[in-house]
Amino acid sequence: MKVLALINTNLVSEEDVTMLPDVSIAGTPIHCGLIELERPSFNEDASENEHFVLVKVDAFSCNYRDKAIILKATLKMQEDVNFQAPPFDYFGSDFVGRIVAKGYSVDEFEIGQRVIPNCAYPDPPFPGVAPGAVTNEA
Repeated sequence: MKVLALINTNLVSEEDVTMLPDVSIAGTPIHCGLIELERPSFNEDASENEHFVLVKVDAFSCNYRDKAIILKATLKMQEDVNFQAPPFDYFGSDFVGRIVAKGYSVDEFEIGQRVIPNCAYPDPPFPGVAPGAVTNEA
């Protein structure tokens, strides 16, 4: 699957990814590109996935949190080459997608159903679920 990512051009050859035109945030050039990744492993019968779903993101938007995440990751990538800077970084916490797999105890959602995250804050949307955006890198 193709994934939009921040590209560390100090570590990754622009010939190995599909680069997109740079954008600028606060005067900082942001290098983005499309990379090819395999679908995440998700065993529908595993007990650790009993109450989970796997969602394929169809579209996302960048909010103020994403702007800060993108800028921080980009500035880290632009430092001298070091072992802490990743070759790629991801962003996007507001999204819409479709369920492609679900755990065996999930009965309120169906494969193919369109979903969005419930980012209720400060109170969690359900008992045992973290409040707010639980991922910065959906």
